Amino acid sequence: MAEIDDLLGSIDRFLSDTGMGPTTFGVKAANNPHLVARLRDGRDIGMATWARIRSFMAEYRQSMSKEAAE
Repeated sequence: MAEIDDLLGSIDRFLSDTGMGPTTFGVKAANNPHLVARLRDGRDIGMATWARIRSFMAEYRQSMSKEAAE
């Protein structure tokens, strides 16, 4: 459960930093509009979904950094 809490903390910071809504995040990160709500309800996810979420956040932040530098 601590791992899900850590992931949710990362997602919440990401949403706050980017202004992206949880539904949009779920669709963009894992093609699941209910992802964040389900995680908040205590549902578990597979390692592949976990990796997609982390990868999406890292790539999105990197693209934001590149845009800010231009």
